[in-house]
Amino acid sequence: MSRRKGEVAGHINEREFPHLVELELPPGGFRSQNLEFDAFHREHGIPIRRGRGRHEVEQFHVRFCFPDAPTADAFRKRFGGMGLLGTTLRYPYEVRKAEDYFCDLPDLTIAPDMLTLAEHILDSKASEFDPATFRDRYEEALLAHLKAKQAGAVPERRKTFAPPHRVVNLMEALRRSVAEDTKGAAARKGASATPARKRA
Repeated sequence: MSRRKGEVAGHINEREFPHLVELELPPGGFRSQNLEFDAFHREHGIPIRRGRGRHEVEQFHVRFCFPDAPTADAFRKRFGGMGLLGTTLRYPYEVRKAEDYFCDLPDLTIAPDMLTLAEHILDSKASEFDPATFRDRYEEALLAHLKAKQAGAVPERRKTFAPPHRVVNLMEALRRSVAEDTKGAAARKGASATPARKRA
């Protein structure tokens, strides 16, 4: 693999598997640890995915990419290194200045008591974030569904189509309405043209 392709593959891995562990590359490389790396990934049922390398003055760093924080943390505790979280929401050229969006908003004067209330609400919700207690329930449900699907436990859903509703032709309805009005008008004209019989 060429250096350019390796950088592209590393960038994709970091974007799709954003929990990273960065290790310093020893002078002789990872020869003595490669088998341990393989064993760790086999234990967790994942392939080895490497991110982009980082080069300092006399030190090269290698990044290993993982799909979730607990696996990355277990790798870091076993082999050392520094844990990172790489998240790319937008590329720099896609980000526009905030003024482009909010320049036409008027300057509002917020009442002091409302500002105090908002600050109190924010302060009451603030707390220390512990990554170990975080659960991504969507990811868990998705993985459980995929594993069940691989095992054949989830029947494939067929697309269900709702029965077609009666389609009303508006032009035809308009023609019928006009025709009924015309008949009604003709009947009224005929009734007015017939002289009323005189009673004796």
